[in-house]
Amino acid sequence: MNKRRVGVLGGTFDPVHLGHLRLMRSAVKALGLERVYVVPSRKNPLKARESAVPLSDRLAMLRIALKNESRARLCLYETRQKRLSYTVYTLRYLKSRLAAGTEIFFLCGSDVLKNFGQWKRHQEILQLATLAVARRPEAPVPAIKPAFKARFFEMPPVKVSSTAVREMLFQNINCRKELPTGVYRYIMQRKLYSSARLKGQFP
Repeated sequence: MNKRRVGVLGGTFDPVHLGHLRLMRSAVKALGLERVYVVPSRKNPLKARESAVPLSDRLAMLRIALKNESRARLCLYETRQKRLSYTVYTLRYLKSRLAAGTEIFFLCGSDVLKNFGQWKRHQEILQLATLAVARRPEAPVPAIKPAFKARFFEMPPVKVSSTAVREMLFQNINCRKELPTGVYRYIMQRKLYSSARLKGQFP
């Protein structure tokens, strides 16, 4: 009998954009995932910058973006923790809640590989889950130090990041094509990434 396979997609989602959804859909197809647990963090321990947008708004945007994604499940484990969000703790939690023998894939972009060796208990992460890395034509895979095994899957070209979206909004550049329609409307209605909120983040 085939093992049950699930994916885990973490991040600050500040904001969630179409690149996140395309990565998730590509992983579901390539790896045969039954579920993808989308895990927003309260704060990324490797990023000094605090989000200019309240957690409640980031979660609302995620719920809008995932509304029609049948394989996605929002997991709020990290947002409920008072301590910093570390992937190893999240994977321990999910492994304890999933059926025995479930195969877990931690989904990420190739940019993660550059700093993965700095992650807290990164060797334990590799024991708890298979690192599943999206390989995009426009983003060469960097050298991995220290060397470790990873599973690669293809995804369509996508030139979007949360940082780029925030900068576009800061400069009043239309970013409708980079965001799910409902998320774009939510941001515009609430002026979430206005120049006043993002003051000092961009030149």
